Order: sequence, then C-alpha cells, then structure tokens
Amino acid sequence: MLKKNFDTAYHGLTRTPFGLYVHAAWFFGYDYRYEGYKKFLDDITQLDDVWLVPIQAGIAYRKAPLTNDEILGGGLPEFHCDNFPIPSEPCRPNSCP
Repeated sequence: MLKKNFDTAYHGLTRTPFGLYVHAAWFFGYDYRYEGYKKFLDDITQLDDVWLVPIQAGIAYRKAPLTNDEILGGGLPEFHCDNFPIPSEPCRPNSCP
C-alpha cells in the first residue's frame, strides 16, 4: 500500500511531497507492519532524489523549491541533520522494574 501510493506521487506529473503519518499503535502486535514499513523506507531512500524530512522542512521546500544539487550544496538548511533542536533539559535513562 505504501509503495503503491508513493510510486503514484513519485512518478506523477507534479511529484508532490508524500506524507507519512503513522501512529505507533498501528505497529503494536503486527510485526509484519513494522518490517514492511522499514523495507518501504529502505526502498525509497535508495533513490537519489528522495528525502525523509520533518513537516517543517517540507514546507520550507514548497516555499522555495530547489534542485537536488542545490539541496546537497547546503541550499536548504532544513534538509540537513545539524539543525536538530537542543532539549531544554538533559535526557534521563528509562527505568524499568
């Protein structure tokens, strides 16, 4: 289902952004869904012109579309991994009984 819908957007005339909105509960008790989702992500990230970005970066791209080469050259800061927010307090380890 994911690959079919992605292919429709990827090979379409507009090549519109493809949103992935999956609630964690969709995976609970369904290992095949999680494995399929990982395979889907592995498949699409093999394409040179596919980017997995947060919504904020997708909006920035739609406001000022760039070529793949321009993005790789640093033309869109939202597409790079050095812009993650810094947590206001340090993370604490999980504690399990």
